[in-house]
Amino acid sequence: LRFTEALPEGPTKTIQTMILLQRDEDPNVVLSAATEERRAALDAEDQATFDIVVCRAKCALPKADIETLTTALLDAHPGSVGAHAFAADTFRESNIGRAKAILVSGLRLLDDTTTFAERWMLAGVAREMGQFDAVLTCLDGFVPVDQASPPLITLALAFANCGPRPRTHPFFESLAPDVIADPQYARLAGTAEAARGDLKSAERHLRVAVEGMPDDLRSH
Repeated sequence: LRFTEALPEGPTKTIQTMILLQRDEDPNVVLSAATEERRAALDAEDQATFDIVVCRAKCALPKADIETLTTALLDAHPGSVGAHAFAADTFRESNIGRAKAILVSGLRLLDDTTTFAERWMLAGVAREMGQFDAVLTCLDGFVPVDQASPPLITLALAFANCGPRPRTHPFFESLAPDVIADPQYARLAGTAEAARGDLKSAERHLRVAVEGMPDDLRSH
């Protein structure tokens, strides 16, 4: 917490402190810092983040009623993409049907004001659920293609796992030369192009993948 200690008292320090406290294995550390006074000083967006952190901590307590806690979070922040991402992730193991419904609701909230952090959060949950169309909705057009990154490989994975679509070929063609030369990206590009029926492009990419990772049988 040395970083946050240097910050002046205010909303930024509160949110950064709460986020960092999540790393502690004891959820009570978060809950003891989550005073109503600190929450009241935040704007609506930061209050949602604050409440997500608190909800996560409460869900980690023994005998926590996770469903009730998560439902209450969504009721309190129906317009929060982050709350929907957290809720969908929470229900992913116990109630996949509800998790998918929450994910769809979260996708409807995406607009020009949505931060990339929120898009990335929702995309991460969608990826874990195997909902690659949702990953595309979250990330396509919002990720730099000039260098490899976790969001970019996630987007490439989504294109490779979705059915052929107009954006598939342009996306892989837009990747920087050193990115598409990476065997991971080349393999995904080859898979996606093969699904489109563009065997020439698929062969070109898969050759790069095989040369770069000869032990990866998925490229053969």
